[in-house]
Amino acid sequence: MNLGNIPICESDPSPESPSLPIVRPEFAFLIIAFVAGLFMATVNPPFQSPDEDAHFTRVFQLSEGTLIAQKNQGQVGGWLPQSIFDAYQPFPNIKKVDLAIVHKLLREPFAKEPRHFFEFKHTALNSPVAYGPAVAGVWVGRLIGLSALGQLYASRIATLLVWLLIVFIAIRVIPVFKWVMVMIALMPMTVFLSASPSADVMTNALAMLTTALILRSALARKGSVEPSEWMTIVATCVLLALTKQVYFLMAVLTFMTPVERFGSWKKKTMLCLGAIGAATVANLIWLILVRNIVVVEEWAHPHEQLMFVLSYPLKYAVMLWQMLSNRWDNYLLWFVGTLGWLNVWLPPWIWPTYLTVLIAVALIDKGDGRPLKWGDRVLIIGMCVATVVLIATSQYISYTGFRAKMIRGIQGRYFIPLAVASLLVLYNRKVNVSEKVFGMKVNVSEKGFSIIVILFCTMVLAVTGQTLIDRYYP
Repeated sequence: MNLGNIPICESDPSPESPSLPIVRPEFAFLIIAFVAGLFMATVNPPFQSPDEDAHFTRVFQLSEGTLIAQKNQGQVGGWLPQSIFDAYQPFPNIKKVDLAIVHKLLREPFAKEPRHFFEFKHTALNSPVAYGPAVAGVWVGRLIGLSALGQLYASRIATLLVWLLIVFIAIRVIPVFKWVMVMIALMPMTVFLSASPSADVMTNALAMLTTALILRSALARKGSVEPSEWMTIVATCVLLALTKQVYFLMAVLTFMTPVERFGSWKKKTMLCLGAIGAATVANLIWLILVRNIVVVEEWAHPHEQLMFVLSYPLKYAVMLWQMLSNRWDNYLLWFVGTLGWLNVWLPPWIWPTYLTVLIAVALIDKGDGRPLKWGDRVLIIGMCVATVVLIATSQYISYTGFRAKMIRGIQGRYFIPLAVASLLVLYNRKVNVSEKVFGMKVNVSEKGFSIIVILFCTMVLAVTGQTLIDRYYP
């Protein structure tokens, strides 16, 4: 991937102001996220990220070369060392962490035997792409003789480092919304997840990179579409589809690239459908490979529920709207950041403030790109709505009772991959940082704008770190 011609968010120094250049957003992200992520990876007690036990057991299974999970007496998971269970056992539902136990488990020698069957039916369906960095961390940890718990921390740090690299590249290549992407990446929930072996980490990172590459092609680039450019987009679409399958529709955004760059409508249609098709085929291949290990909750009735969705789409649409609208406030709280197992609450001012600042930045942050057309906005909205429906429907079919009044299992963090794309509907070329935003006069330079974003994100993450300390430490 050629990064040499990528537009960077800088301004030419004028004779009147030969001061320091504007802070580059990708470097601001890298520094803040590295410090905050490393802090959370070490301070957050073991197995206190969402489903971290299930993610880590799947990571360990992959680290031993087992790509497809196993079945045993109706359960789906894998045969893993007792050491993994011993490392996990002290930490479910903890109120305060006992550092003596943590230190003891870090010194325990790792033993491959004896082995027991561990059930992790939900993460068992995730492909190796979602866990590549975490698996590498476990390999390194095992190579240098770390305990089972030490390998968990190694998987956290390895995942964090790869996430930092991918998001850094995404911010660097995206022609517009650089600071919007910084704010999404530095959101408390995003950073907290990045310091864990969760499959959500690679999903978020690859969604940002896919969005950035598509926007670079659609908004900033001129001339003909180069083969290397398009193959890079197709590759990221495929990798994203293999992290969590419901996001394969993000490949639809390739249709935003102007027809002039392809030379004809026929070529544009062929290449864009090729990107969508590649993501879809990759999705289907993995689903076929894991079809024999799919196990749903005992209260769900997938066949009956799927037939209801297909037979009564309007009724289902109304029910879906009612279910989602009744809990939109919770989804927003979880989106910005409710940590731990959704039981560590940030100060109440963070959620509305962060969302307000994020929207304001989306209105101001222009970057270097052509204006969006109404067709582009309709395409973005359609993709986001369709993906949300897929997320909700997957949870309705596999995780929700047939007569339930709410869809179980939907988390606010599932919308992070859509955040940058959805905010594009606010993108404009008219509002400047020295004009009015939300009816208020804003008189700040571009450099001042970047400093405000940096200080705000740093403050929020500092409060987030203090919240973790107050929650878990005496």
